[in-house]
Amino acid sequence: MTHHRTKDGEQPFSEAVDSEIDELARIVRHGQQAGEFREFDARSGAQIIVQAVEGVLGRWMVDTSVDLDAQATILVDFVYHAIRQEKP
Repeated sequence: MTHHRTKDGEQPFSEAVDSEIDELARIVRHGQQAGEFREFDARSGAQIIVQAVEGVLGRWMVDTSVDLDAQATILVDFVYHAIRQEKP
């Protein structure tokens, strides 16, 4: 939905997407402060995660044979390993 535009070029869902990214960034910052996630720009990381989710859903929209449960499991594992704080 982040790329959806009306005939006038407006992005009707941009506020909702920004709100989703902001909330996820807040959660990421909380995880960073708690030492669960490594340090990185929380908003940029949240934006990447949201775009990855949209990518999976977009692929499913054009190919309903995509296994959303399997894709979700892989995506969660991928993100977890990308943002977690390595424990010594």
